[in-house]
Amino acid sequence: MKLWSLFAICLGISLLLGAQPVQAIECREVFSSPIASSQNNARLEINWLSRIYGSNQGRLDIDQVDNQDTSGDTCPDANTDCIPSGDRASSGNNVSIEKINNGQSVNAGYQQSVVLGSGSYDTNNFADVGGGTQSTITFSANQDEYFIENINLGYQSTLNLYPGTYWVDGSFSIGSEATLQVLGGSGTVKIFVKGDVSVFYQTEINRGGDPLRLAIYSREDINLANETKSAFIAYARRNVSLGYQAQVDGALFTQQRDVILANEVQVRGISNAGEVDFAPVCDGSLVEPLLLQFGNSGAGQNGGTVTFDQAYQSKPLVFLMTPMDASDPNNDGPVAAILTSVIQSNGEWTGFTWARQEPPGNTTPSKNIQAVDWIAVNEGEHFLEDGTELRAGTIDTNEAFPFPDRNYFNVDMPNYLTVVLHQMQSRNNNCWLTSNSEYNNNGIRLAIDSSEAYDFRFFSRYCVSDNASIYYEDLQDETVAYLATEPTVGAITVDNQVVNYQFGNSVTHGSGSSTINPAATCNYTTSYQTNLFSTPPILVGSKNERRGNNGGWLRRCQHNAADFSMITEEDQYLDNERSHLAEEYSYMAFASNSSVQVPGLNIFADSAGLTCDIHEVTIQATLDGQIDQNFQGTVGLSTSTNRGTWSQGDGQGSLQAGADNGQASYSFVPNDLGEVTLGLLHPLEGAVTLTVADGGISATTVVTFNAYGFKDELIGTWGENPHKANTEFILKLTAVGKDPAGGAGCSQIGNYEGTKNLRFWTDYIQPASGTRQLAVQDQLSNSFENVGTNQNTRTTIQTVFSGGESQLNLRYPDVGRLGINFWDEEGSEIDGSTATLLGSATAELIPAGFQWQDIKNQADESRVNPATYFTKAGDPFISSLIAVIDNCDISTQGQDCHAPNFVADPDYLEQEASLESPSNGELGTLSDGTIDSQSAGVMQIIDTNYSEVGSINYTGEVTEYLGYVLEDYAVGKASDVVGSFYPHHFELTSASIQAACLLGDFTYIGQQEQLVSWTLVAENAFGTTTQNYSEGKFQVTNVGRNPNDDWSFVSSSAVADFDDGFMIEESTSTWADGVFTQTDLLSGVEKPVTAQAPVVDGAISLFYQHSDAGIQSTDGTYVCVGDDDTAYSCVLGTAPELRHGRIKLNNGFGSELQAIAVNGELQYYDGSQYIRNADDVCSNFNLPSLEFLPKVDSDTAQVGGGSSDVSLRSPGIAEQGVIWVDFTAPGDSNTGQVDYWFNLDSNLNWLREDWNGNGSFESADDAIGSGQVTFGVFRQSDRVIDRRMRYQ
Repeated sequence: MKLWSLFAICLGISLLLGAQPVQAIECREVFSSPIASSQNNARLEINWLSRIYGSNQGRLDIDQVDNQDTSGDTCPDANTDCIPSGDRASSGNNVSIEKINNGQSVNAGYQQSVVLGSGSYDTNNFADVGGGTQSTITFSANQDEYFIENINLGYQSTLNLYPGTYWVDGSFSIGSEATLQVLGGSGTVKIFVKGDVSVFYQTEINRGGDPLRLAIYSREDINLANETKSAFIAYARRNVSLGYQAQVDGALFTQQRDVILANEVQVRGISNAGEVDFAPVCDGSLVEPLLLQFGNSGAGQNGGTVTFDQAYQSKPLVFLMTPMDASDPNNDGPVAAILTSVIQSNGEWTGFTWARQEPPGNTTPSKNIQAVDWIAVNEGEHFLEDGTELRAGTIDTNEAFPFPDRNYFNVDMPNYLTVVLHQMQSRNNNCWLTSNSEYNNNGIRLAIDSSEAYDFRFFSRYCVSDNASIYYEDLQDETVAYLATEPTVGAITVDNQVVNYQFGNSVTHGSGSSTINPAATCNYTTSYQTNLFSTPPILVGSKNERRGNNGGWLRRCQHNAADFSMITEEDQYLDNERSHLAEEYSYMAFASNSSVQVPGLNIFADSAGLTCDIHEVTIQATLDGQIDQNFQGTVGLSTSTNRGTWSQGDGQGSLQAGADNGQASYSFVPNDLGEVTLGLLHPLEGAVTLTVADGGISATTVVTFNAYGFKDELIGTWGENPHKANTEFILKLTAVGKDPAGGAGCSQIGNYEGTKNLRFWTDYIQPASGTRQLAVQDQLSNSFENVGTNQNTRTTIQTVFSGGESQLNLRYPDVGRLGINFWDEEGSEIDGSTATLLGSATAELIPAGFQWQDIKNQADESRVNPATYFTKAGDPFISSLIAVIDNCDISTQGQDCHAPNFVADPDYLEQEASLESPSNGELGTLSDGTIDSQSAGVMQIIDTNYSEVGSINYTGEVTEYLGYVLEDYAVGKASDVVGSFYPHHFELTSASIQAACLLGDFTYIGQQEQLVSWTLVAENAFGTTTQNYSEGKFQVTNVGRNPNDDWSFVSSSAVADFDDGFMIEESTSTWADGVFTQTDLLSGVEKPVTAQAPVVDGAISLFYQHSDAGIQSTDGTYVCVGDDDTAYSCVLGTAPELRHGRIKLNNGFGSELQAIAVNGELQYYDGSQYIRNADDVCSNFNLPSLEFLPKVDSDTAQVGGGSSDVSLRSPGIAEQGVIWVDFTAPGDSNTGQVDYWFNLDSNLNWLREDWNGNGSFESADDAIGSGQVTFGVFRQSDRVIDRRMRYQ
């Protein structure tokens, strides 16, 4: 069994929608903005004069905002049109509407009042609740939970609800000019509706009440008609629509459709919508999101174990597809792949087991099951990212068809969920049962089915198996799972891979009421959408109809990239025929985006055998050339002579063998791990072909049997095998032959002595070719001689025997399975005649260890490890893992130390990382790469990545080779320090620019008191924080420390060089755990002498990068630029309005006997003139000194012979752009003038004006722009003009 997750490539997919395997959903995550959605294509339509209040700067957590209105800001309190925030809300928990059957119906007539839950209606279970015109229905506080079929109230009716939970299994409708009131002093009314919620014309829903006290959930639509007024929190699975002039206080959420606001609608969001009591939609409880996994269990198996890529927190439901031999369907007898268990380990559900089971009474043998496709999903109501709905659940039933009085189990389901898979999850009855489904008016119905595998005895029916029967009324409950969805074609994107899928319905054949056999049915194909799949997809189907009386179950026949076919299989217990009527079925197909693995078989044996001894024969089942350790099929064995007896050997499975006929079959079991060594005793001399076969797959080898020969024994550190490449091991040879006395077994030939010229050669078995030669030590010269690689190039080795035995030293500088042949070609006299002894042995050689080579950045191979900037965290790097031989120095001997015959099974590649630097840092996650290519003992590994910054000690190995766990044989791992890894990018997660005058939302040009704040997060390629990017751990770079280089300001100002005058403090923060947060950095723009119209589009950008990793906003919240040619920067935002300001001090006059108050006006240039800045409620004139002349002291002015006390009127802060200065009366006859001004040298200098007109701002401007107070001047009639009176 192989899995292909969306992070690897093989035969299955693991899809997880949701950030965490288990998450707690809070209501603030669902109702995160006044209008929100969790769907990736949800749309908000805002029509003419419709307005939304309460947003965060106009941002709404919904994908699309369609502002149809051009008459003004659609989010007016934010002074902008509403826009998508770039974020989505949480979907919350899907809610199943609870119900109790057989409720009491209630219908209140015209002007009638009814109280439910007490008195005559003292129950909480109701069928239809209806109210006529001007009726009043009150649900009493005596019950805290009500169950209702439908609610339908008429014109001007009233519905009174006390806090509690109201389950409505149908629809909720309240007529025109009606009222819904929430009673009681506290608590929430929660209404959960299965169908639509409809509120008609001018109806009021909790009008004027607290929106948090009413929560309404609909599995369908919520429709609020014209001129309705409501205060509640709304959650709709589908559409939300508001009619003309409708008003809502609270929050609106759509899970998967649209929100439509007609003309003149008002939605007033509340800031605390997340505090609503809306359990179980959202309450902080743990909920498991959709976890959908699918794959293929392997080929040619009779069962197996599947391990999920992602463990489940609750028991998942598993659905299997039983295939058949499409090339010969009539001769592939009835069989089904059944679910035998779902595996639980340490509180999690980690996989499942399945088995191949035939129904009783098969007259047509079934073949090994090929490639079982499967789907696993957790129970619940879910949605794929494109909005496709899935519902998964179970029922328990012991009513089996076709037994008497049997019924289906009904499951309510929306009528659009017509694709239904089903599978028995239990095996509680020892008889033949499968599952079945049909459609009904309210959804689906499920059952178990005995088909025709039953007995009829004594007028009763019994469900049967091969060895048991159960009376049909004694059947135990079986659990049947269902998975229902919509017929659709779509795609999901996970880990940047697009996975196409198609869900649909079809029929098994087109012959209608005629029955046709499996072969004819297989020819009736159903097509996928054109070009949807490039290879045959993962395909699981279930039948949805039971026509006729034969029952049956679904099997897949043809399985292509463009089309497929299904048959209804049936048992042969009552009759042999398998022809069937056409039946409807459902299917779900997912692209595997991979090639199908190719099953195969290998057979190995030493080429020389003895007729007197059992010869070992090794059988392997393979997938893509590697041992398939999950294989559980049955293989056939034969000899070309039809002679010989097979024996069990080390096999754990079942061997069925004939007596000396060369025939046998062997059924693999899990403990065999796909490889078994059997024995063959062959009584005849000569060359014999041995064959292993599984259907159309077969393999052969040739063994030459002799009456005399050599028995061999290999001796090394770990026994007979394995041996490390290029280390010495021993070949012990014993001359043997048939027992002269005619007994069984072989006898040692003791007089076989002296020096023999043995011819040696080798056969490359695994792999089938090689480049290096075995060296054997000649026992006379003591030198190692390389022997030939085939019989024609055999090499003579002088070998000394004593008592029929000899031991030779061997050395092979490579790995693999090597056949070693030895032949006394010249012959020796034995039993009175000359015999040429022959023998062979198989040596299994493993590498001495592994070493790394050529570790490089995958995208830029010029970045070779080690490097200061080796690879961004999360980006892939490549490496070459070399299998090496022993007794060889790779630093001087190079490729001579490689083991060129080494070929790894990719499943056994293991990579690990330990932290090298920073020593005080966090160890990140090493995501294993995959073997891209193998050649001459070198495995190129691609797509490895490391999630953190710093460097790692990177180790690698292949854990198994030739069936050996290499760590058991002290095979060394490759190890190297790799790095340095650095952040992939720096995510701008938040930024704000606050006006210097917060209440007025503006800043004066020249006022460096605008506050800039932002947060940067160092992230890897997957958007996870790299915590090691921290001061004291990593060589971080400063952010915002250089005001000239790290910042830019761009506006549409027409004043030359205006933007260049941007000013900002140096940042003071540092990087901590991968996060840089700077708050309230003072900024502004220098004030030019030339008057500047208000600047409303001044964009402030921050530049930041570390090597080629720069600041960015992956979700598009902020506008960012940067690449290899452009510096990285992001616009933190638009500065609040910048105004060119000044203070204009006004004149005053009056009697010397009265105090005089004068004001200064805070003004700004509007583009054509200076006007009062009524928004200025911030300028503090307590800061600059108040100056005046003539002056007695700091608080007293000289006026004639008297004096006037001068003071800034409290609080000294501008009020709507005005400040006041008070002068006390100097006294009778003390007349004169006092000039006053503010010294703006140190404070409020942005209000200084070039009053002297010399083209610069300077201290003298303050006095020149002074105001004047005159004592002794009276205001006369406006109608009288005196001589020399100044016209103003």
